Formats: sequence, structure tokens, C-alpha cells
Amino acid sequence: MTTQIIPPLEDELGDVLEKAMRSIRNCDICRMLTEAPICQFCASERRDRAQICVLETPADLLAIEQSGAYRGRYFVLMGHLSPIDGIGPRELGLELLESRFKTESIAEVVLATSVTVSGPTPVGIMLWSHLPAASSAAILPASPAPAED
Repeated sequence: MTTQIIPPLEDELGDVLEKAMRSIRNCDICRMLTEAPICQFCASERRDRAQICVLETPADLLAIEQSGAYRGRYFVLMGHLSPIDGIGPRELGLELLESRFKTESIAEVVLATSVTVSGPTPVGIMLWSHLPAASSAAILPASPAPAED
């Protein structure tokens, strides 16, 4: 009888995580996580290129996709403004978003970010000043505001 040596689960998990770290990157257009330079959402010809939904996380994008209600394109901030944590417009990729406003024919912007107790999201306020004149915008909270004490 031969004994088969099975590598420890930790080694397999470590290998999978290492491979993911090497192969997963941000989409060059919307910043979604992908293995290719352009993600499946940006590459799709079936999407409405006149609409853009701005979200905080890839999980938010996937939740909207699961609803099946939105057929436009996306921009993932990968977080929210937090000056105290050193997260400003540059870290959120707002320069890339602004360049999309300048180069694409965007007619509608959906801002689907979290609401804070301090009021409207700072990203939303910043976006208003960069919207093309012919655009319409909707602000849809991705999650309810935290309760105030």
C-alpha cells in the first residue's frame, strides 16, 4: 500500500492567492477588477455607452449586475474620500473619470455611493462640477446612512 502525500491546505491557498495577486489588475477604463486590460463590462458592445454608474467597490458593481436593471457602463472608485486616511481624488481615480467625461458621449450619470451622516457624498459634489452640460444625473445611495447617536 502506497501513501499519497497531500500538500497542506495552507500551501494550496497560498499558491492560489499568489497567482491572483499576479494576474488580477484594474480595468484601464472603469477600474473594475479583471485579468485583462479591459474588463468584460467595458468590452461589451451591448452596454449603453451614454450611461455611466459610479460606484465605490467591485461588490457594488456585482450587486447592480445581479439585479439586471442596469445596462450602462461603470466606474469603480475602489473606496471613498477619506482625507484623514490619506484617500483623496487621485486615489479614487477621479482624473480618469474626468477624462471619460471629456472623451465619451455620456448623457446620464448614476452616482451609487454610500451615504454618510455628514450628508451628500463628497465624490458626488465633486462630480457635479465635472459633468458635461448635456448630462443628467441621479444619486442613488448604495446603502442606508448609519444611525446617528
